[in-house]
Amino acid sequence: MIPYYKSPMTILFVDDDRDFHLALSLSLPADKGPYLFIHDPVEALRCLRQMKINNISVVFMDYLMPKMTGLEVFEQAGSLCAEKILLTATRDDKIIAEALNRGLIHRHISKQDPNVIQKIIEALQTGTQNYF
Repeated sequence: MIPYYKSPMTILFVDDDRDFHLALSLSLPADKGPYLFIHDPVEALRCLRQMKINNISVVFMDYLMPKMTGLEVFEQAGSLCAEKILLTATRDDKIIAEALNRGLIHRHISKQDPNVIQKIIEALQTGTQNYF
């Protein structure tokens, strides 16, 4: 068996809702981070382009934000090694299905789900494992 080196990978959250980020930051397991919270999709796009060779293992992206949607950010960022997860407050199955079919996202989590924090924690654990 060949051992592998697991470097610290950043988990990126992009959402214009600062209260949602605050709730997440208080609920996420400290040993799974570091976490990076970005509120502006344009800044997130810049960050993703700079970190193309990736030390980001999972990206949680809000769908509806000012300036551009989360899917537009993923599309403009191009090929990413990271697990891409779309967070939405409203469920539009057509948009989600198209994003999955185009390979823009790996999964979707609804912010309206009563277990949204637990689903995010499970997704970041699975996403990090998939990255490696």
